[in-house]
Amino acid sequence: MEFLSNLIKDLFWVVISNVIILLIIFVPIILAMITNNHAKNNIKTEQKARGRKEFYRACFVIVLILIIIVIIRFIIVFNRPAIPANTMINYSNQEKEAFNNTYETYKGMQTGANVRSLITRVISNTNDYKYEPYMVPSIVFFKEKDELGKEVIFDSKVSYENSEQINEFVKEVASLRNRIYTQNKYYVKCEKNSEDGLIDTIIIVRVPIQSNYSSEEVENQMEQFIENNRNYIKGE
Repeated sequence: MEFLSNLIKDLFWVVISNVIILLIIFVPIILAMITNNHAKNNIKTEQKARGRKEFYRACFVIVLILIIIVIIRFIIVFNRPAIPANTMINYSNQEKEAFNNTYETYKGMQTGANVRSLITRVISNTNDYKYEPYMVPSIVFFKEKDELGKEVIFDSKVSYENSEQINEFVKEVASLRNRIYTQNKYYVKCEKNSEDGLIDTIIIVRVPIQSNYSSEEVENQMEQFIENNRNYIKGE
């Protein structure tokens, strides 16, 4: 994971910089204490002058080292290739297909139990791809309007934007999972990003009670329903 690798490198340079700063602060202090100690012991003027020279030389060397490190760091940063917004673009079709199959096995007409398993999989992948939000699909949920279950309305859209909101995202997705009932039927559609071919949106629709329709007719109705509610899916 390139993003994580670069993050570790940046943290390493932060640690190095802090160590250098500490050296700059404490080495002169220690040298000054040594110099003062020599003065207290009535060291000859010539020896004190030599001590001051050593002190200035040490400060000069430390500052020079700091400057060199800063220059090297800037060279590394500015010559490092930019991280693509989505590194999965460079993956093979087989790798992308394997990733998409994680969710596509749940598409179509599903029981409530299967949909809950799907959402659990999203939560698991969120933890695995904490620093790669493009690997975590948004979830759009349409629920029954009332207890009769004959009409479906928009419930919510949950999206993962960055690692700072991981706890909030997982909490919202877990709450959504609790609104999925095992005895109900749901229609699941997985939509791919046109840029990289990865699934970036999972649409879950509570199937209304329709006793006079075949499974194929219900699926067609669900597809039409999704298209008619595209504004909710886009988050508009």
